Amino acid sequence: MLNNEIYEEYFLNASISTFSINIGGFVSKCGGIDISSNCVFPIYEKNDSQIDKKISEIENFLLEKDIVPIYRIVYQDNYQKLDRVLFNKHYEKVANNIVLACPLQGKKNELFKFADFNESGIYIDTEITGGDGFLEDYFYLRKISKNDQIIFNSAIDMCPLKKYSASLLEEGHLIGQAYFIRQGDVVIIKDIVISTKYRGLGYSSKILYSILTYCLKNGAELVIAEIPTDNENVMNLFGNNPMFFKLYDIFYRQLIKNTKGRFIFD
Repeated sequence: MLNNEIYEEYFLNASISTFSINIGGFVSKCGGIDISSNCVFPIYEKNDSQIDKKISEIENFLLEKDIVPIYRIVYQDNYQKLDRVLFNKHYEKVANNIVLACPLQGKKNELFKFADFNESGIYIDTEITGGDGFLEDYFYLRKISKNDQIIFNSAIDMCPLKKYSASLLEEGHLIGQAYFIRQGDVVIIKDIVISTKYRGLGYSSKILYSILTYCLKNGAELVIAEIPTDNENVMNLFGNNPMFFKLYDIFYRQLIKNTKGRFIFD
């Protein structure tokens, strides 16, 4: 249980958001472009008697800014009361994800055996900043809107951790990209994207193994990732990969609206 909370702190710290607010240990991250950077991380929830009050305070704060509250819930005992309260307050499940880990200790022979192949055509940038060349290509591959590009550029500069990118090129063509974040000895893989016409050809695995090789060479001890269970390609890349094992399950609960478009309150 304690280990899960530590991992959740890694994901919280690596969340690419423009701002956060802490209400009684419930950290609200806002101003990102995905669900994990626009949600409440209740990593210190201890089945206390103030949960209802904290939820109301967070709702008031976020709704005043036209932000829909979303909670990140870990499948473990000390989140059960919070989950029940959110359910009763009309928060609906909107995503189911799993957290996976790859301990790098003992992987040297396996990774270094194919190190030249893994890293062929891969270019690692050790410092992503808003507005750099990697992000322009990443926005193109992800088809991210102009408004979200501005948000992401600002948010990534505000993340205090070291941010890395990996770009795969063949004969001058951009095949795919990834970005990952490091805190201490732990690396958090945030995204891997492949150009549409090159998907299904094994390039995502090449990028993933290149990241793992790079991390091992540079002294990291653990690589973690959060992946959606409803994405078959991502599940095949990570979930069916023998180098990774599942740490725990998570899901997200979002405040829902009624048929008139208004939020439901008790």
